[in-house]
Order: sequence, then structure tokens, then C-alpha cells
Amino acid sequence: MESPVPRPVPYSAIAAWIASSCRLVVRKAHYWVALDLLLFACAIALTFVPWIGNWLRGIAGQVSGAFLLALAHSQATERHISVRRALSMVDAVLPTVLLISVLQVALFEAVELPILYAIATPEEFAVYAFSDLRAAHPRPAVDLVHSAIGIALGTVFAFAVPLALFERTGAVRSLRLSVAAFARSPGVYLVFAVATALVPHSLAYLGAAGALFFIALEIFVVAAGYFAFRSAFGDLPLADQARP
Repeated sequence: MESPVPRPVPYSAIAAWIASSCRLVVRKAHYWVALDLLLFACAIALTFVPWIGNWLRGIAGQVSGAFLLALAHSQATERHISVRRALSMVDAVLPTVLLISVLQVALFEAVELPILYAIATPEEFAVYAFSDLRAAHPRPAVDLVHSAIGIALGTVFAFAVPLALFERTGAVRSLRLSVAAFARSPGVYLVFAVATALVPHSLAYLGAAGALFFIALEIFVVAAGYFAFRSAFGDLPLADQARP
């Protein structure tokens, strides 16, 4: 099977991705709000698992992301949300998604931990390296560096999971194609990441109101990654549609 070819996208596409995501969420708000809050709560709970909590959260986040992408696809193409269909799509490629997740988490840790070791206190470092939430509450500046690294690497590899999900590409090829797509329009994807992830995330440092505002914003843009993928690789014939 030929590899899909990524294409450059203009900065104007960012507004279209966000607008399309907002329309999907508004049409089925109860689904998106309930599912996002549930997945967000699960991610927080995983953080408390000693030693491997951060790894588990990263892997669970990728699997959850695949489910939300499939959900967005079902709503965008079939005009209604099919949770069963979304789960079926993810189940068909779950081993690949898990492998992508593990590789991404390992790369993230390899990049992040040396930087945090240099700028964080030993107690703060233990939070990120060993999921030791009893050690300390990291300073906002340190946590912002942690988030920025994660968002930057997540942006570079943002298309790996949707490629596996919609094109049935293998883990390594999906990662390579995602890097290639990022290289075609890096400024566009970084601006998108800053606008929809890094800046909203910083609002969480403003207290409870900021955290709630961050969660609300993220619910509205959660499906934007699906439309970004479709812009980067065009309206691809999806592998599951080719089946009888």
C-alpha cells in the first residue's frame, strides 16, 4: 500500500479546524462534555500511580485520543455520533496505537528528563520522573516547561495515531509520516498547538476558575486534530470504508 503524501497547509486553516471542531461539539454537546470529563478524570487518576503514572497517563492519552478521533469521524461523515463504531475502529488498530504511544512516551521522557533535571529541584524532578506527587508541587515555570516539551513533541507526532487509525499504517511508518507532515508546515502546527493547548493550559495556573476555563476550551477544540489531519493528508479513502 502506498504511503499517503502530506501536503502543506496555510495558516488560515487553523481557524477552519477550530470552527469545525466547535460545530461538532455544539451539535452533540452532551456526548463531548461527558466523554471529555470522564477521560480527563481518568488521566488525572493515573498520575497518582507510583513510578509509572506519567507513562500510563501518556499511553492512555493516546488511546483516548484515538477514540475521540474516531468519534469525530463518525459524526463528521455520518452526521451522528456512534460510540460503538468509534470503539470498533480503535480496537482494530489498538496494538499499533499502543506501540506508537510507548515510543512517543519513551522519546518524551528522553528529551524532557535531562532538561528538568537541570532546572528543577530534586523534589520537583521526582514528580515527573517517578510520579511522586508527595514530593513537591512543581513551580508553574517548571511545569510550563514540562507542558511545552510535551506539546511540542505531541505536535510533531500528532498525525501518527490518526494515520494508524484511518490508513492502517504501521507504528514506525506512522511516526515518520507525521514528522514529514509537520516539516511541510511547522509554523502552522506550532501556532495551532500554542493557541489550543499551551496558552489554555497556562490558564490552569490562575486557580479553580482558570482550570475550569481550560477544560471548557479543550472540550471545544478536542476534535480539531481530526480536521487538521484531513487538511494535512487530504480527504483520504479510509481503510475501513473499503471493506464490504
